[in-house]
Amino acid sequence: MNIRNQLFFEGFRMSVFSDDVNMHIGLAAPREMTPEQRAALEAALAHLARQLGAAVDPARYAVGPMLETARAALARNTEWNGFEPFEITDPDTHAAITGFRSVHRMSPRITFHGLGRQVFEEEFRSTVEWLGSRPGFGGMAIHFYDSYRELMEGK
Repeated sequence: MNIRNQLFFEGFRMSVFSDDVNMHIGLAAPREMTPEQRAALEAALAHLARQLGAAVDPARYAVGPMLETARAALARNTEWNGFEPFEITDPDTHAAITGFRSVHRMSPRITFHGLGRQVFEEEFRSTVEWLGSRPGFGGMAIHFYDSYRELMEGK
């Protein structure tokens, strides 16, 4: 199973946000884009909207209230910054598609970079001991295996 193809759509990383009423599925834009990349992104967004989006059927879905619900939810969520409505034109159907832009910010994480294996192991054991009996604790996650391996090997 190739998970990469499930996280990308037409070459752009997918992003999903729930406002507790609607799921908003979008594509991450590169920081710097050439006109060709912008056109490719807009075409991919239009294709995604045709596949999944309520915004392409304004007679059935009221875009205004959907945008306001999303705006309010994003304002409450510390991992997202900003809300900018936009409209693109579907290059195939020439229909207007309304969406919004927001910036996803990674929430702060604990890092053990540079602290050594002993500190990591002490903190790991302490965390598991402290949280291990709580029903919501699902365990510890190592997000960067190569860094973890280097830490364990003392590099």
